[in-house]
Amino acid sequence: SHYIIEQKRGYMLFLVSQNSLDLLISNPALSQCAMGISPLSKNISDLRHITQEAFVALLQRFFVPESHGAFRFPENHTLPDFTELDTNYDKVIANIDLLNEEEVRKAVKKFLDFDALEECDYAQCLFYAYNKIINGLLKRYPKFHPSDTYLYLKGLMIENITHVATLKEWKTYVLDYILYLLELLRSQQGKYAYVTKAIAYISQHYKEDITMATVANYVSMNYTWFSEKFK
Repeated sequence: SHYIIEQKRGYMLFLVSQNSLDLLISNPALSQCAMGISPLSKNISDLRHITQEAFVALLQRFFVPESHGAFRFPENHTLPDFTELDTNYDKVIANIDLLNEEEVRKAVKKFLDFDALEECDYAQCLFYAYNKIINGLLKRYPKFHPSDTYLYLKGLMIENITHVATLKEWKTYVLDYILYLLELLRSQQGKYAYVTKAIAYISQHYKEDITMATVANYVSMNYTWFSEKFK
């Protein structure tokens, strides 16, 4: 028996018994499919947790030679330290806000370079980065996403990571999204040039004792007007 939790094109999330799972794994018709398997649980309150574990297990396929078959989430695992990933993500966002394409490219490459992370389970780090992008980047600029069709479609391609053949392909979608977003932000630069200038000043002097009035004076704007616009 099984219970379907979620179903999309080319992807299905469902609950099965141990016996049914053994039959699925041994079924020749499914030999070319990739299956992410969570540890067993008898508690329905664990549903969200085991769903996440199954998704993380499925992401293991990007880091092994054979991208199909059964991938199990380890029974005994420790949560990695995501501090470095957080730092690298913050650099991506900071350079997007500064409209610095060269530094954005470098920051994105470093953020998505999981091989460079020390003592980090690749699949768990990918899942963490995936969530930072889905719940952070894709929601950070609502003026453009989802109103811009290209950006919206790229966002869907990023979200549907289970559909891509390789991790390289998914990383390309992420970079394409960010570079296109950068162009949209640049198109607004002429109208709101003071914002870019203010952000650059804050990023360089954030450790100092600066106030809204300090920044307004730097960009030569009226304090009252600036404080209303720059929030």
